[in-house]
Amino acid sequence: MTLAVPSLSAGTLFVSLDLPTPWPVPHPILFMEYQLLDGFLLIGARPNGTIEATLRSREEGVGGFIDSLATPEIHVEANPIAIICVIWENSKISELEVNRHSIFPNTEFTGPLIIDDKEPGDNVDYAIENGKAQESRYLTLQQIRDQPKRKAGGRNYLLSALNDESEQLEDLIDALKRGREAHVLGLASRLRLLIIDKPLGLLQHCAAFDKLPLIVFCGRDPELTLSIDSVITFQPPALAKPTLFKSNPVDLDVWLRFPALTIKGKTYSHRDVIKDIGDTIGSHRDRGITNVVQAFQMLRTQDANRYREIQRYIMETAQVVLHLSHFVLSSYENSNKS
Repeated sequence: MTLAVPSLSAGTLFVSLDLPTPWPVPHPILFMEYQLLDGFLLIGARPNGTIEATLRSREEGVGGFIDSLATPEIHVEANPIAIICVIWENSKISELEVNRHSIFPNTEFTGPLIIDDKEPGDNVDYAIENGKAQESRYLTLQQIRDQPKRKAGGRNYLLSALNDESEQLEDLIDALKRGREAHVLGLASRLRLLIIDKPLGLLQHCAAFDKLPLIVFCGRDPELTLSIDSVITFQPPALAKPTLFKSNPVDLDVWLRFPALTIKGKTYSHRDVIKDIGDTIGSHRDRGITNVVQAFQMLRTQDANRYREIQRYIMETAQVVLHLSHFVLSSYENSNKS
């Protein structure tokens, strides 16, 4: 299956966004830019409390404007997640949906649009799966045998390697924050080594010595996906610390199997995405571009022009992995002091 890039003539996009605080925004903000075959779909917010979707051609300036559709004023009191769907036909936006509130062209509004800012429902409980992941890492560790003709490194050797890798993550993350976008390649490569390598990533290997947990935080139901065959959907990375809308504790190895990307009904897990990016642009270059890399390069949700959504995904995941690496290293440091 090859990835067909939608055009200005027709398409559908689903995306989940965290609305910024304060709300309304003090100045116009671009949430995301979705690259089309012959133009762009832009989604942003204005100081009047509205969310707006705009179709633009590749022509610069006002000449590139094709069509737009905005919500009524949105009232929020917290920092909710906005689930946005944009549908366009014949180069016109036919529907803009925000958290199941549908807006159509020429709709007459009778009042503000209220996004429910109450705390979401109960989290899906992954306590059993989390425990199994910890146990599985430990059992896998017991089955690993040293390779012939190699000197055994041991625990201290691997912990030292994890410390070196965490320092590399810090430097690469800092470089990206300073606009050095090419370092996303090195970051993708380090992530693959740290959490994807078989039979255990370096981080999981070190955590397994003492059955340490590797907890990240997701939304209420992180396995929930949209079953729409004709669109591309993206799921955000986990967080290192809980927030109001991402407070569900999940083990890293459990999270890695959750869906990250769906392309026309085919789902790719976070493990698939991290491995694909790490194996390709992170380590090897050839003439072909995989569907995963292409899909992430179609979307941009921050000022990252060169690698677009790949940079956001890799950066946010790396920050979580860095937090877990510090946790593992500090746990062993504290155990040695006691």
